[in-house]
Amino acid sequence: MKQEITKKPELPPDEELAMLVDGFLDGNLSEAQRDALEKRLLSDERDQAYYADRVRFHAELQEVMQPIRVEVLQKRHLVFERKQGLPRFMARMSQVVRIGNPVSGSFLELPPDLIELSTLRRRLWIIGGALLLLVLGLVALAVWQAKRAAIVDPVILALKNEGFEQVDLIDDEDALSYTILNWQDFFLSRDVSTCDLARFSQGRYTAHSGNNVAQIRPLGYLTQILLYSDGSPLLAQKGLHIRVRGWALIEGDNKREVPLRIDLRVVQEVKPEMRQYEPSHAEARLGGKGWQEFCVDLPLPTDSLVMIPSDVEPGDTNRALLDVSGKVLNLSIHNRQTLPPVIYLDDLSIEIVSEESAEKHSEPESPTE
Repeated sequence: MKQEITKKPELPPDEELAMLVDGFLDGNLSEAQRDALEKRLLSDERDQAYYADRVRFHAELQEVMQPIRVEVLQKRHLVFERKQGLPRFMARMSQVVRIGNPVSGSFLELPPDLIELSTLRRRLWIIGGALLLLVLGLVALAVWQAKRAAIVDPVILALKNEGFEQVDLIDDEDALSYTILNWQDFFLSRDVSTCDLARFSQGRYTAHSGNNVAQIRPLGYLTQILLYSDGSPLLAQKGLHIRVRGWALIEGDNKREVPLRIDLRVVQEVKPEMRQYEPSHAEARLGGKGWQEFCVDLPLPTDSLVMIPSDVEPGDTNRALLDVSGKVLNLSIHNRQTLPPVIYLDDLSIEIVSEESAEKHSEPESPTE
């Protein structure tokens, strides 16, 4: 059974009546709104006709809506006629919406809106053009992302926490901490700390940059495993040449040169007996007042990397030779003086001068634990 709406619902006399009637059909009217609707229906025949039409339409929908099924049908209309004595042929497309109950076969068919084929083609061209632009945009975005992914930052040798700013000392009353992030690998020296230099020295000194510096007291040392920016370790190889730069400040009014020892080391064992090897070392001679820049070169031998230990546990007589080729390199910075002054360090950097035989991506040999 097919039901068809042959007449569109009359337009409401005003928006207020439409709101009141729709609210009544939805069961959402307040008592005051129901009184206002009843008053209008009793006093105006046009309002009564609109109300009756809406109630009938609502009832027809309710009858066919359980269970609901919506169908959209497209119809092609070919019209041949004469206008002003001339033949005219028109082709139109219409879209009909049918809502109803597939079980009972009752459907409500809404009147179609006819669309000229030329208008339909124009709309389709617009939609197609928009889709084409969207596809081209997505392709361009994918190409740009692929090119960006192909640009990889160069892998370089770099120190971590080179300016000693990774520890926040703002809330520290002493302006000093024995925590030095990314340093003190393998060994911990209690004669080294991080300090907010301006606050720690009560304004006598300031950091070379930022707020924090490393404070190395007599016999103190800093150590760090050397890594490339991709996380792979630097390995000892014949002919490898490393350069270390930085800024140093000598505490007090010191009139003599103070040596700052800088080494490249291989830590072969930590426990039960410490054993280290030193393929390269150098000294920076510090003197004068204020911050001063230093630069040291640390070349590894070109002939052989077989060597005896440079540092062992007291009383250890094991001086076995070791080929340190392929071992992970560790940077050590020492204040080997037994008496003051204190040395402050800031803005350290490291670079490879020559790495003709430095194969950093081979598997490193780990120190014996």
